[in-house]
Amino acid sequence: MRPTTEFLRNRFRLFNSLMFGGELPEVPLVLSRSRNSLGCLRYRCERGPDGKKHVRDLRIAVSNLCDREERTLEDVLIHEMIHLHILHKGIKQNGPHGEAFRKMAADINKAFGRKVEVSHTDTARERQSDDRFELHIIIVLKDDGGNMMFSRIARTRVMQVCRGIGRERRLTLVGLFATTNKFFLCVPRTTTPRFYTIDADKLMAELKDATRIDTNTI
Repeated sequence: MRPTTEFLRNRFRLFNSLMFGGELPEVPLVLSRSRNSLGCLRYRCERGPDGKKHVRDLRIAVSNLCDREERTLEDVLIHEMIHLHILHKGIKQNGPHGEAFRKMAADINKAFGRKVEVSHTDTARERQSDDRFELHIIIVLKDDGGNMMFSRIARTRVMQVCRGIGRERRLTLVGLFATTNKFFLCVPRTTTPRFYTIDADKLMAELKDATRIDTNTI
């Protein structure tokens, strides 16, 4: 299905009551045509006359670019509602998907049988229903804790990114890959890489048909 604003409003009110104690403020729920993100909490901050930061133009956007499972859309909305909860409560964390986000997502998944993930992903059927074709450059890293991470980077920034990784002692370059797998449309392509933690087996399965790029030739 493709989401509508009515669907989003109904689910927002239901989940707010069930999962957030009805404490979330009602914000505009809008549709987008984003290729890079299934959902997004959008806002801007301005410093007021009192010297404090104030949040403006707060809204949740969900992409209706292609058909998706209803439960996938619900999990995307819940994901953004967790971001809204953290912002509304003024909870401090390290990064947008820090400890507070991960704990709340895990608690909701356990209590309500959901599959809220750190990054939004399409199901295999949904990816096949979308006819986009694009070459993705994927850089895969491992941190000193053994966690696997990846980022989809702009082709014009490959050299700079690889050089920057080489200066990070806590990160090890696993590989650089070129692939047309639509799975990687779930994350934005960036000039400054943003890394996503993922199960190593799942990542390598998605890269099984990818072409490995020799970093020595860059």
